[in-house]
Amino acid sequence: MRFRMAVAIAAAVIPVAIAAAPISAGASTPTPTKPAPTKPAPTKPAPTKPAPTKPAYQKPAQVKAVSSVTLTEADNGRAVRVHMGEQILVRLAVNPRRDPDPTTWWRAVDESGSALQARPQTALAIRGLTRGRYRAVAGGEATLSSSRAVCPPTGPGPACHAMRGWSVTVDVR
Repeated sequence: MRFRMAVAIAAAVIPVAIAAAPISAGASTPTPTKPAPTKPAPTKPAPTKPAPTKPAYQKPAQVKAVSSVTLTEADNGRAVRVHMGEQILVRLAVNPRRDPDPTTWWRAVDESGSALQARPQTALAIRGLTRGRYRAVAGGEATLSSSRAVCPPTGPGPACHAMRGWSVTVDVR
């Protein structure tokens, strides 16, 4: 172990000693070597951020959400108060499995009065569902109503003429 350590130290010291030894007078003097010219490392230009500018467009104005009131078969006979600009949605449904005949489904919703304005339907039609969409446009009262046959028409023999009605009074303030 001591021998290995001595060899390792000698190997490390000898090159330093040879390089530091003076050159004898009879030997030729080595010419000093010039260091090789080094090229400067290419530098990437710093990324520049464009100056912040105002967008060329204006953000859309915040639209106030329109509140809505949904009326169903359970609201039959009620009086409902709404505010000007509110939306009234009517959803009258029957089970198309129990009542497969469309003549027993709710008829289109009728509106009487000048306080509501009918709006176009934008929802997809669903079997057994009658919809109405209105907007409160003037102060006053309006009545929304619909009806449906309780039983389908039959062939020869006694007929069922029973009807079921639905009506809601809307008070616009």
